[in-house]
Amino acid sequence: MAHNRGNRSRLPSSTVRRLPSPWRLRSRTSSTWLINASLLLKSTDGGSTWTAGANVNSAPYATALAVDPTNASTVWVAATDGTIKKSTDGGATFQTITTLSNSSWAYSVAIDPANPLRVYGATNSGVSETSDGGATWSTVFSGSSQALYAAPSRAYEFDGTVPATVFLAKLDPALSQVIYSTYLWTGSVSSIAVDGQGNVVLTGTNAAGGIVMKVSANDSSLLYSTVLNGTEPNAIAIEPGGNAVIAGYATSLTATKGVYQSAPPGACTRNPNAGLSLPYNAFAAKLNASGALVYATYITGSCGSAAYGLALDSAGDAYLAGETYSPDFPITQDAMTGKFPGVHPADSWPS
Repeated sequence: MAHNRGNRSRLPSSTVRRLPSPWRLRSRTSSTWLINASLLLKSTDGGSTWTAGANVNSAPYATALAVDPTNASTVWVAATDGTIKKSTDGGATFQTITTLSNSSWAYSVAIDPANPLRVYGATNSGVSETSDGGATWSTVFSGSSQALYAAPSRAYEFDGTVPATVFLAKLDPALSQVIYSTYLWTGSVSSIAVDGQGNVVLTGTNAAGGIVMKVSANDSSLLYSTVLNGTEPNAIAIEPGGNAVIAGYATSLTATKGVYQSAPPGACTRNPNAGLSLPYNAFAAKLNASGALVYATYITGSCGSAAYGLALDSAGDAYLAGETYSPDFPITQDAMTGKFPGVHPADSWPS
Protein backbone atom coordinates (compact mmCIF):
# COMPACT_ATOMS: atom_id res chain seq x y z
CA MET A 1 0.00 0.00 0.00
CA ALA A 2 2.88 2.36 0.69
CA HIS A 3 3.74 2.45 -3.00
CA ASN A 4 0.40 3.77 -4.23
CA ARG A 5 0.54 7.13 -5.96
CA GLY A 6 -2.32 9.61 -6.09
CA ASN A 7 -5.69 7.90 -6.12
CA ARG A 8 -4.47 4.57 -7.49
CA SER A 9 -5.33 1.68 -5.26
CA ARG A 10 -4.05 -1.79 -4.64
CA LEU A 11 -6.57 -4.52 -3.89
CA PRO A 12 -5.54 -7.03 -1.21
CA SER A 13 -6.62 -10.24 -2.87
CA SER A 14 -7.93 -11.79 -6.06
CA THR A 15 -7.39 -14.95 -8.05
CA VAL A 16 -4.84 -14.35 -10.81
CA ARG A 17 -3.99 -16.56 -13.77
CA ARG A 18 -0.28 -16.38 -14.56
CA LEU A 19 -0.73 -17.68 -18.12
CA PRO A 20 -3.86 -16.10 -19.59
CA SER A 21 -3.29 -17.60 -23.04
CA PRO A 22 -5.58 -17.99 -24.82
CA TRP A 23 -6.85 -14.66 -23.47
CA ARG A 24 -10.28 -13.40 -24.51
CA LEU A 25 -11.83 -9.94 -24.35
CA ARG A 26 -15.15 -8.54 -25.51
CA SER A 27 -15.01 -4.87 -26.47
CA ARG A 28 -17.79 -2.28 -26.40
CA THR A 29 -18.14 -2.68 -30.17
CA SER A 30 -19.47 -6.24 -29.69
CA SER A 31 -16.31 -7.74 -31.16
CA THR A 32 -14.56 -10.53 -29.33
CA TRP A 33 -10.78 -10.61 -29.34
CA LEU A 34 -8.56 -13.56 -28.47
CA ILE A 35 -4.83 -14.13 -28.30
CA ASN A 36 -3.72 -17.74 -28.66
CA ALA A 37 0.02 -17.78 -27.99
CA SER A 38 1.14 -14.98 -30.35
CA LEU A 39 -1.72 -14.99 -32.84
CA LEU A 40 -4.46 -12.38 -32.54
CA LEU A 41 -7.95 -13.53 -33.49
CA LYS A 42 -11.14 -11.48 -33.84
CA SER A 43 -14.82 -12.45 -34.00
CA THR A 44 -17.76 -10.18 -34.78
CA ASP A 45 -20.45 -12.85 -34.45
CA GLY A 46 -20.08 -13.92 -30.83
CA GLY A 47 -17.34 -16.46 -31.51
CA SER A 48 -18.95 -18.48 -34.32
CA THR A 49 -16.24 -17.46 -36.78
CA TRP A 50 -12.81 -15.94 -36.26
CA THR A 51 -10.54 -13.80 -38.41
CA ALA A 52 -6.80 -13.98 -37.90
CA GLY A 53 -4.99 -10.74 -37.28
CA ALA A 54 -1.31 -10.12 -36.85
CA ASN A 55 1.18 -12.45 -35.26
CA VAL A 56 2.32 -10.41 -32.28
CA ASN A 57 5.85 -11.81 -32.60
CA SER A 58 6.50 -12.04 -28.87
CA ALA A 59 8.85 -14.59 -27.46
CA PRO A 60 7.44 -17.00 -26.70
CA TYR A 61 3.88 -15.62 -26.51
CA ALA A 62 1.51 -12.86 -25.43
CA THR A 63 -0.09 -12.89 -21.99
CA ALA A 64 -2.91 -10.31 -22.14
CA LEU A 65 -4.63 -7.79 -24.39
CA ALA A 66 -6.76 -4.67 -24.05
CA VAL A 67 -8.92 -2.91 -26.62
CA ASP A 68 -9.48 0.85 -26.58
CA PRO A 69 -13.10 1.27 -25.38
CA THR A 70 -13.58 4.26 -27.66
CA ASN A 71 -11.73 2.99 -30.73
CA ALA A 72 -11.66 -0.74 -31.50
CA SER A 73 -8.83 -0.20 -33.98
CA THR A 74 -6.43 0.36 -31.08
CA VAL A 75 -5.31 -2.88 -29.43
CA TRP A 76 -2.66 -3.26 -26.72
CA VAL A 77 -0.83 -6.50 -25.91
CA ALA A 78 1.44 -7.53 -23.03
CA ALA A 79 4.07 -10.15 -23.86
CA THR A 80 6.40 -12.59 -22.13
CA ASP A 81 9.47 -10.75 -23.42
CA GLY A 82 8.59 -7.88 -21.09
CA THR A 83 7.24 -5.63 -23.84
CA ILE A 84 4.00 -3.76 -24.44
CA LYS A 85 2.88 -3.76 -28.07
CA LYS A 86 0.25 -1.64 -29.82
CA SER A 87 -1.86 -1.89 -32.97
CA THR A 88 -3.71 1.07 -34.47
CA ASP A 89 -5.21 -0.85 -37.38
CA GLY A 90 -7.46 -3.32 -35.58
CA GLY A 91 -4.75 -5.89 -34.98
CA ALA A 92 -3.44 -6.15 -38.54
CA THR A 93 0.03 -5.00 -37.44
CA PHE A 94 1.75 -4.35 -34.11
CA GLN A 95 4.72 -2.34 -33.00
CA THR A 96 6.63 -2.55 -29.72
CA ILE A 97 5.86 0.56 -27.68
CA THR A 98 8.06 -0.06 -24.64
CA THR A 99 10.02 -2.72 -22.78
CA LEU A 100 8.88 -2.72 -19.18
CA SER A 101 11.33 -5.38 -18.04
CA ASN A 102 14.29 -7.27 -19.49
CA SER A 103 14.02 -10.04 -16.90
CA SER A 104 10.29 -10.47 -16.34
CA TRP A 105 7.15 -11.04 -18.32
CA ALA A 106 4.71 -8.25 -18.95
CA TYR A 107 1.73 -9.95 -17.32
CA SER A 108 -1.11 -7.53 -17.97
CA VAL A 109 -2.19 -4.37 -19.75
CA ALA A 110 -5.22 -2.19 -18.97
CA ILE A 111 -6.71 1.01 -20.41
CA ASP A 112 -8.34 3.82 -18.44
CA PRO A 113 -11.96 3.79 -19.71
CA ALA A 114 -12.27 7.55 -19.22
CA ASN A 115 -8.96 8.40 -20.90
CA PRO A 116 -7.70 5.80 -23.41
CA LEU A 117 -4.34 7.60 -23.64
CA ARG A 118 -3.68 6.38 -20.08
CA VAL A 119 -2.53 2.76 -20.20
CA TYR A 120 -1.05 0.57 -17.47
CA GLY A 121 1.34 -2.38 -17.83
CA ALA A 122 2.28 -4.89 -15.10
CA THR A 123 5.39 -7.00 -14.54
CA ASN A 124 7.03 -8.76 -11.59
CA SER A 125 8.78 -5.46 -10.91
CA GLY A 126 5.66 -3.31 -10.66
CA VAL A 127 3.14 -1.26 -12.61
CA SER A 128 4.06 1.34 -15.22
CA GLU A 129 1.79 4.02 -16.67
CA THR A 130 1.66 6.11 -19.81
CA SER A 131 -0.66 9.08 -20.08
CA ASP A 132 0.24 10.00 -23.64
CA GLY A 133 -0.64 6.85 -25.54
CA GLY A 134 2.70 5.12 -24.99
CA ALA A 135 5.23 7.86 -25.79
CA THR A 136 6.50 8.06 -22.20
CA TRP A 137 6.17 5.71 -19.22
CA SER A 138 6.65 6.03 -15.47
CA THR A 139 6.54 3.58 -12.56
CA VAL A 140 3.49 4.06 -10.36
CA PHE A 141 3.84 0.96 -8.19
CA SER A 142 6.91 -1.07 -7.20
CA GLY A 143 6.39 -4.73 -6.42
CA SER A 144 5.24 -7.94 -8.04
CA SER A 145 2.12 -7.36 -10.15
CA GLN A 146 0.46 -9.87 -12.41
CA ALA A 147 -2.99 -8.56 -13.26
CA LEU A 148 -4.59 -5.14 -13.68
CA TYR A 149 -8.01 -3.58 -13.69
CA ALA A 150 -8.39 0.04 -14.78
CA ALA A 151 -11.22 2.30 -13.62
CA PRO A 152 -11.50 6.02 -14.43
CA SER A 153 -8.29 7.66 -13.16
CA ARG A 154 -7.58 4.63 -10.96
CA ALA A 155 -5.84 1.29 -11.40
CA TYR A 156 -6.05 -1.84 -9.30
CA GLU A 157 -3.26 -4.38 -9.34
CA PHE A 158 -3.22 -7.98 -8.19
CA ASP A 159 0.10 -9.59 -7.34
CA GLY A 160 -0.94 -13.21 -7.63
CA THR A 161 -0.33 -13.88 -3.93
CA VAL A 162 -3.79 -14.53 -2.58
CA PRO A 163 -3.94 -14.47 1.22
CA ALA A 164 -6.55 -16.72 2.76
CA THR A 165 -9.30 -15.03 4.76
CA VAL A 166 -10.83 -16.77 7.76
CA PHE A 167 -14.61 -16.92 7.86
CA LEU A 168 -17.10 -17.89 10.55
CA ALA A 169 -20.51 -19.32 9.70
CA LYS A 170 -23.34 -20.63 11.89
CA LEU A 171 -25.89 -23.07 10.46
CA ASP A 172 -29.15 -24.37 11.94
CA PRO A 173 -29.36 -27.97 13.26
CA ALA A 174 -30.71 -29.27 9.95
CA LEU A 175 -27.87 -27.57 8.06
CA SER A 176 -30.53 -25.98 5.87
CA GLN A 177 -30.05 -22.32 6.78
CA VAL A 178 -27.11 -20.02 7.41
CA ILE A 179 -27.91 -18.08 10.58
CA TYR A 180 -24.93 -15.80 10.12
CA SER A 181 -21.69 -15.72 8.20
CA THR A 182 -18.82 -13.25 8.44
CA TYR A 183 -15.19 -12.65 7.48
CA LEU A 184 -12.72 -12.45 10.37
CA TRP A 185 -9.00 -12.08 9.67
CA THR A 186 -6.43 -12.68 6.95
CA GLY A 187 -4.55 -15.85 7.71
CA SER A 188 -5.55 -19.36 8.72
CA VAL A 189 -7.82 -20.95 11.32
CA SER A 190 -7.06 -24.23 13.08
CA SER A 191 -9.68 -24.68 15.81
CA ILE A 192 -13.00 -23.36 17.11
CA ALA A 193 -14.98 -23.64 20.36
CA VAL A 194 -18.22 -22.24 21.76
CA ASP A 195 -18.65 -21.10 25.38
CA GLY A 196 -21.70 -21.45 27.60
CA GLN A 197 -23.18 -18.16 26.37
CA GLY A 198 -22.87 -19.09 22.73
CA ASN A 199 -19.87 -16.86 22.11
CA VAL A 200 -17.44 -18.31 19.58
CA VAL A 201 -13.68 -18.49 20.15
CA LEU A 202 -11.37 -19.31 17.25
CA THR A 203 -7.63 -19.71 16.98
CA GLY A 204 -5.15 -19.81 14.14
CA THR A 205 -2.49 -17.55 12.68
CA ASN A 206 -2.17 -14.18 11.02
CA ALA A 207 0.80 -12.16 9.82
CA ALA A 208 1.84 -11.37 13.40
CA GLY A 209 1.71 -14.94 14.75
CA GLY A 210 -0.84 -16.96 16.66
CA ILE A 211 -4.23 -15.34 17.16
CA VAL A 212 -7.21 -16.05 19.41
CA MET A 213 -10.45 -14.25 18.55
CA LYS A 214 -13.77 -14.20 20.39
CA VAL A 215 -16.99 -13.26 18.60
CA SER A 216 -20.32 -12.57 20.31
CA ALA A 217 -23.09 -15.17 20.10
CA ASN A 218 -25.12 -13.27 17.50
CA ASP A 219 -22.10 -12.16 15.45
CA SER A 220 -22.77 -8.54 16.41
CA SER A 221 -19.40 -7.67 17.91
CA LEU A 222 -15.79 -8.67 18.35
CA LEU A 223 -15.23 -9.38 22.07
CA TYR A 224 -11.45 -9.71 21.87
CA SER A 225 -8.57 -10.47 19.54
CA THR A 226 -5.31 -11.55 21.17
CA VAL A 227 -2.04 -12.18 19.34
CA LEU A 228 0.40 -14.75 20.73
CA ASN A 229 3.68 -13.84 19.06
CA GLY A 230 5.93 -16.68 18.00
CA THR A 231 3.23 -19.34 18.21
CA GLU A 232 1.08 -21.41 15.90
CA PRO A 233 -2.01 -22.61 17.80
CA ASN A 234 -3.62 -25.85 16.65
CA ALA A 235 -6.38 -26.50 19.18
CA ILE A 236 -8.64 -24.64 21.58
CA ALA A 237 -11.04 -25.56 24.39
CA ILE A 238 -13.21 -23.42 26.68
CA GLU A 239 -13.55 -23.75 30.46
CA PRO A 240 -17.00 -23.29 32.06
CA GLY A 241 -15.99 -19.83 33.26
CA GLY A 242 -15.10 -18.70 29.75
CA ASN A 243 -11.32 -19.06 29.90
CA ALA A 244 -9.78 -20.34 26.68
CA VAL A 245 -7.01 -22.95 26.67
CA ILE A 246 -4.87 -23.13 23.54
CA ALA A 247 -2.30 -25.69 22.42
CA GLY A 248 0.09 -25.75 19.50
CA TYR A 249 3.76 -25.13 18.86
CA ALA A 250 5.99 -22.13 19.30
CA THR A 251 9.34 -20.79 18.23
CA SER A 252 9.50 -17.98 20.80
CA LEU A 253 6.90 -18.31 23.53
CA THR A 254 6.98 -15.90 26.48
CA ALA A 255 6.18 -18.30 29.32
CA THR A 256 4.56 -16.99 32.50
CA LYS A 257 5.99 -17.43 35.99
CA GLY A 258 5.43 -20.62 37.92
CA VAL A 259 4.42 -22.79 34.97
CA TYR A 260 5.63 -26.30 34.22
CA GLN A 261 8.37 -25.39 31.71
CA SER A 262 9.54 -21.85 31.07
CA ALA A 263 11.94 -22.73 28.20
CA PRO A 264 13.01 -25.70 26.05
CA PRO A 265 15.74 -27.88 27.58
CA GLY A 266 18.45 -26.82 25.12
CA ALA A 267 20.17 -28.07 21.99
CA CYS A 268 19.11 -31.41 20.53
CA THR A 269 22.01 -33.79 21.21
CA ARG A 270 20.42 -37.11 22.19
CA ASN A 271 18.21 -38.06 19.27
CA PRO A 272 19.19 -41.55 17.96
CA ASN A 273 17.45 -40.67 14.67
CA ALA A 274 20.33 -38.51 13.45
CA GLY A 275 19.19 -35.31 11.81
CA LEU A 276 15.57 -35.59 12.95
CA SER A 277 14.29 -32.75 15.07
CA LEU A 278 11.60 -30.07 15.05
CA PRO A 279 12.44 -26.35 14.96
CA TYR A 280 9.64 -25.56 17.41
CA ASN A 281 8.19 -26.76 20.70
CA ALA A 282 4.76 -27.68 22.04
CA PHE A 283 3.05 -25.16 24.27
CA ALA A 284 -0.17 -24.61 26.16
CA ALA A 285 -1.64 -21.25 27.14
CA LYS A 286 -4.71 -19.94 28.92
CA LEU A 287 -6.56 -16.66 28.26
CA ASN A 288 -9.23 -15.28 30.56
CA ALA A 289 -12.75 -14.48 29.34
CA SER A 290 -11.54 -11.02 28.24
CA GLY A 291 -8.61 -12.33 26.22
CA ALA A 292 -5.77 -11.53 28.62
CA LEU A 293 -2.97 -14.08 29.01
CA VAL A 294 -3.15 -16.00 32.30
CA TYR A 295 -0.65 -18.82 31.81
CA ALA A 296 1.72 -20.01 29.11
CA THR A 297 4.08 -22.99 29.27
CA TYR A 298 6.22 -25.17 27.09
CA ILE A 299 5.95 -28.95 27.23
CA THR A 300 8.84 -30.27 25.19
CA GLY A 301 12.17 -32.00 24.99
CA SER A 302 15.38 -30.77 23.45
CA CYS A 303 14.63 -32.05 19.92
CA GLY A 304 11.31 -30.27 19.54
CA SER A 305 7.63 -31.13 19.75
CA ALA A 306 4.20 -29.97 18.59
CA ALA A 307 0.75 -30.22 20.14
CA TYR A 308 -2.21 -30.83 17.82
CA GLY A 309 -5.02 -32.06 20.07
CA LEU A 310 -6.51 -30.61 23.25
CA ALA A 311 -9.31 -31.55 25.65
CA LEU A 312 -10.43 -30.42 29.12
CA ASP A 313 -12.02 -32.60 31.78
CA SER A 314 -14.59 -31.56 34.38
CA ALA A 315 -11.83 -30.63 36.84
CA GLY A 316 -10.24 -28.27 34.33
CA ASP A 317 -7.21 -30.46 33.63
CA ALA A 318 -5.90 -30.05 30.10
CA TYR A 319 -4.99 -33.04 27.91
CA LEU A 320 -2.57 -32.44 25.04
CA ALA A 321 -1.71 -34.80 22.18
CA GLY A 322 1.04 -34.22 19.67
CA GLU A 323 4.37 -35.44 18.35
CA THR A 324 8.02 -35.20 19.36
CA TYR A 325 11.47 -36.21 18.21
CA SER A 326 12.83 -35.71 21.73
CA PRO A 327 14.16 -38.72 23.67
CA ASP A 328 14.14 -36.44 26.71
CA PHE A 329 10.48 -35.41 26.38
CA PRO A 330 9.04 -35.11 29.93
CA ILE A 331 7.63 -38.64 30.41
CA THR A 332 6.15 -39.49 33.81
CA GLN A 333 7.14 -42.44 35.97
CA ASP A 334 5.25 -45.70 35.34
CA ALA A 335 4.18 -44.41 31.92
CA MET A 336 2.52 -46.91 29.56
CA THR A 337 5.48 -46.43 27.21
CA GLY A 338 8.40 -44.79 28.92
CA LYS A 339 11.18 -45.53 26.45
CA PHE A 340 11.75 -43.43 23.37
CA PRO A 341 11.51 -45.87 20.44
CA GLY A 342 14.53 -44.56 18.56
CA VAL A 343 13.32 -46.11 15.29
CA HIS A 344 11.01 -45.14 12.45
CA PRO A 345 7.48 -44.68 13.84
CA ALA A 346 6.11 -47.24 11.38
CA ASP A 347 8.28 -49.89 13.04
CA SER A 348 7.30 -49.22 16.65
CA TRP A 349 4.24 -49.34 18.86
CA PRO A 350 3.37 -49.48 22.57
CA SER A 351 3.42 -52.99 24.04
